[in-house]
Amino acid sequence: MAETDPTRVRAQRSLQEGGRRRWLIPGAIFAAICIALFIGMLQLQTFVPTIGLVLTASLFAAMVVVAVTVGRARTRNRAMAWLMGTMAVSALVCAALVMAGEWSAMV
Repeated sequence: MAETDPTRVRAQRSLQEGGRRRWLIPGAIFAAICIALFIGMLQLQTFVPTIGLVLTASLFAAMVVVAVTVGRARTRNRAMAWLMGTMAVSALVCAALVMAGEWSAMV
């Protein structure tokens, strides 16, 4: 199949072309939401939400570094997509761990 087939995930316009803001703005909004939630979770636990805070901030900082240093749009957008996906997965895992810890404390 050709790389220009619009049904392929790798051929989506957001990965092929576009500016840095296409990934940085949603990434910043997502990071801000996650950070706010992890700050709220610090009242329940300290260790896991702190890890979540550090991971989220580090992955967003990595997105900014990629946006500044990588010149080729295709490579930059793919890297930023992976970083944002990793941010989402790590935030989900940390939130699930906090919830599991609180659930086990109730039982």
